[in-house]
Amino acid sequence: MERDREVRDWLESSAQENGVLEGILILNTAEGDTLLARQAERLFIPASTTKVFTLYTGMKLLPTRLPVLKYRFQEDRIELIPTGDPTQLHPYFKDSTALRFLRKAPPIQIHWELFEENAWGPGWAWEDYPYYFSPDRSAFPLFGNTVEIIEKDSSLQVLPSLMSSRVKRSIKRQPRRERFSNDFSLPSTALRDTLIVPYITSDSLSLALLSNELGLPLYKAPDSIAPSLTDSTALEAPFRVLLGAVSDSLYKYMMAESDNFLAEQIMLMSASTLSDTLSFRRSRDSIIKWHLPFLRDRSRWVDGSGLSRYNLQSPANLVNTLLALKKDFPESRLQNLFPAYSFVQRNSTAWELQKSTKDSAVVFAKSGYVGNNYNLTGFLYTEKGNLLVFALMQNHYLQPTVEIRRRVATLLHQAYLKY
Repeated sequence: MERDREVRDWLESSAQENGVLEGILILNTAEGDTLLARQAERLFIPASTTKVFTLYTGMKLLPTRLPVLKYRFQEDRIELIPTGDPTQLHPYFKDSTALRFLRKAPPIQIHWELFEENAWGPGWAWEDYPYYFSPDRSAFPLFGNTVEIIEKDSSLQVLPSLMSSRVKRSIKRQPRRERFSNDFSLPSTALRDTLIVPYITSDSLSLALLSNELGLPLYKAPDSIAPSLTDSTALEAPFRVLLGAVSDSLYKYMMAESDNFLAEQIMLMSASTLSDTLSFRRSRDSIIKWHLPFLRDRSRWVDGSGLSRYNLQSPANLVNTLLALKKDFPESRLQNLFPAYSFVQRNSTAWELQKSTKDSAVVFAKSGYVGNNYNLTGFLYTEKGNLLVFALMQNHYLQPTVEIRRRVATLLHQAYLKY
């Protein structure tokens, strides 16, 4: 008890000194005991810890292999319904399942009208449009909805190749994309690194990109909704699902890189398993209704990535979602999906977390940062062999984020030793 009091006194004094709005919840999973709680029900800006809810949604709704397309053969064509799969020709995954399948297909007709979202989520910062971390959401992503530019021996390599004519040298010092067009300008000096810039998506551009890669003509389906996969009264043949990459490979990369685009597309793909309509709201509402009912009244969940400052979550919501993950899935699988960390001592009183291998890690957690807000939530394996779940939310601070990270790591290290 004396040690608990010391920890609480330290939290109280340091929070007041640093002006931090702080929420904390640490639970022992074996006994269900609350070890430390501070404003655990209060709502905070979660930033990328929102991806924990997205992870749970994908793991509950998506099959073990990602749904690439829904398709059915007609007499003179093949009809496609996009599922939002983000891995097709993605710079990291490089999956070409759709292309291999469609190259053998008859004339292709695509239904776009089932995509219900805007390209950007509510509350996203408009000035982020040229940055790699903010691609558009879309029904049929290709190349990660980005343009990749590499300079080798004074020549430019552009993917997708269809965009090559839109990349020009300019007198500007920094590379950029025009705000409202897919025109890309590069400085006159050589690029030092690979440049990744989002492009503005549209149905017509997706058709052109896919047609260019396939070397086949494509056309848009009429503006009428195709019969549902589950519509047993439909006179026409039902749609089938083409499966692609292993789902866990997508979750792991999304969590490790905190990839906003992948998180958003996971929510859209999850909706495709409920109906033919791609909608963040459909997957969110379904997962809350059937699996995470505690999010219904005491949260605001507006996107899959956490880019929006409209998101509001409590430490209790995060911890309860971690408990749901632990209940529904093996620990070994969760350890493979969450980023792994170990402790390293910075000085006599402060600790930090450093990335680690799964075998040597004691912390498996997802962080979230957006200006003046830092959060960390996950699992902690203590020195005494206990498994704790935690959510540490630090909002509205003015000091350097590195100091906040050390504060969080130091608190976790105390829990590691004590419990």
